[in-house]
Amino acid sequence: MVRYIIATLQITRAALALTAVADVWVLMLLHLPGEKPLMHPVWQLLVAALAALFLYAFGMSLNDVLDARRDRVFAPWRPLPAGRISAPAATILSLTLLLLGLFCAGVLGAIQNQSVIPWPLLVAFSSAMLILFYNGVGKFLGPVGLITLGLIRGCNCLMGNVHAHNLMPSMVLMSHVILFSVIGYRLESKRPRLRRRDYMLLVVAPAALLLGMIGIMAYWRGINPHWLALGVGPAVVAVIFYAYVAWKIFQHRKEPRQRGEQIIRLGMFCIFFYDGSILFANGQYNAAIAILVLFGLSLGCFYTMKAIGRGLPSGKPHYRMRPKTG
Repeated sequence: MVRYIIATLQITRAALALTAVADVWVLMLLHLPGEKPLMHPVWQLLVAALAALFLYAFGMSLNDVLDARRDRVFAPWRPLPAGRISAPAATILSLTLLLLGLFCAGVLGAIQNQSVIPWPLLVAFSSAMLILFYNGVGKFLGPVGLITLGLIRGCNCLMGNVHAHNLMPSMVLMSHVILFSVIGYRLESKRPRLRRRDYMLLVVAPAALLLGMIGIMAYWRGINPHWLALGVGPAVVAVIFYAYVAWKIFQHRKEPRQRGEQIIRLGMFCIFFYDGSILFANGQYNAAIAILVLFGLSLGCFYTMKAIGRGLPSGKPHYRMRPKTG
């Protein structure tokens, strides 16, 4: 029984699932002038957290199910190729997580009861469609898949408060995920290789999305100096993180693949600081602390799973990007 629980936590990437919760909570907790406070906040936050967790876990488990054949060659230590969970069980788990995520989003809409349109459910459904597209097609299309990852994160951010007139958190998270995913993709030498026109698309498409979101905010009259000031915190976090990334890129003590994996992992953890800094800049210190508590739980879960993983027979290969000399 314990083995199956560990395999489930591994296949769903439970340690990083709390990043999705932080993204949903930031717009739910962010209280701006002129906006109504949450009704039944504890229940809304709890149900929104479950919806985000289930949808994130669905995406991760679906990825492993669809990549099972490839992982037998390139990642035999993962739960499916290692035999710690069967393919039918992983498939049922993935579908169950999808249904649970959509159900929780529907319950969230019922609790909010803001309109006859179930907005949280529609946003969750849109996120699920983007996840399906990425896992089924997008990840094989280079820049299209990387942009889709950003869209999933930006869409997920809106699930708890789709009526928020400030799209800045969603814009920040979408841009961050696309950028560090591109860097990790390049360092890990993933296929298909990115070409010059792909990099052009990775600049033009996100820029168009950001301009569109700014236009929507302008239409809603959602741009003012106070709201723009909330971007100072994320800007500081971005400068620190990408300065570290620049140093990591030129570091030669580790192979590029290992550096790419580390940048992606740290980029995910950095999401907590983006979300927390937005709330902190708004003077909501308790809410910012709640996000940092999620970070602590995520970090603790990560190192716990890592310690458990050391005791499993993984057979993890040591990749060499160039021949060993000497």
